[in-house]
Amino acid sequence: MPEYNATRVLNEIDGLINEASLSARVPLGFCTPGFWVTFAIRARARHVPIDNVAFPTEDLREYAGAIALERILGGRDTYPYERHGAGCRYSPLVMLDNREAVDRATGQINGCIRNIAPWDEQFGQFTRDLFSVVGDLHDNVWAHGMSLGVSMAQRWKVPHKQDSYLEFALADGGIGFFQEMHRVGLAPANHEQAIDWCIQEGHSTKLVNESEDPLVQTLPEDVSGNPMQGLARHTNYGNHHQGLGLPKLVRLASDFCGELTLPRETRSCAWIAGAKRAILR
Repeated sequence: MPEYNATRVLNEIDGLINEASLSARVPLGFCTPGFWVTFAIRARARHVPIDNVAFPTEDLREYAGAIALERILGGRDTYPYERHGAGCRYSPLVMLDNREAVDRATGQINGCIRNIAPWDEQFGQFTRDLFSVVGDLHDNVWAHGMSLGVSMAQRWKVPHKQDSYLEFALADGGIGFFQEMHRVGLAPANHEQAIDWCIQEGHSTKLVNESEDPLVQTLPEDVSGNPMQGLARHTNYGNHHQGLGLPKLVRLASDFCGELTLPRETRSCAWIAGAKRAILR
């Protein structure tokens, strides 16, 4: 059975989502969290309603319901069962468009990590660092993804072994590292230079952008409209844009002999999808 992940769905997106008919199909195969977050964010961007998504099997349709795909595509959730495994064996798809959603996704995914990772001398520091990275990455997507970020996690057994995989994946519909840097007046020559700059500790386009002056009067995020036009702006509580998320992830992968891939998209609109998979024994 073929595996469908973030890279594969990006390569085959034109065959899965029909923008003209506002329809999409889920392929037959093993769909990883990297697939689901990328598929969800792309289908949402193309305004595909959940009723226009075709599933090859009833099992995949039920799984999509369990991970709340219809909530991402239609704003509703009709799954009839309690999600008892959420925060333990998996974390459903969560739209990272407000502080509450970011905290909920972070808590559930870290709950999955806590459930699988042993708290011993070897793994204790790793899991603590990973908890921090998950929160920072969610904050980073919320800050830069224009409220178009989605994340989830899933645990499954390694075939014929006692080990388990836990994959945490997130995707966002922002403009990408390269265009974001140019937007705030920085001028990387290519995508590689943009990525190299963004993974340096303390580097954040939110800090470069003069409109993010910490002395500017701010409004609560739940205020509708702006009664102080020209004098104040909205703010996202708890999201300080310190440029720490990606550097922490790079350091974590290096310290624990892991691998990190930061893909780039060279089409007119840059889409970023990142996934982390680890075997914990």
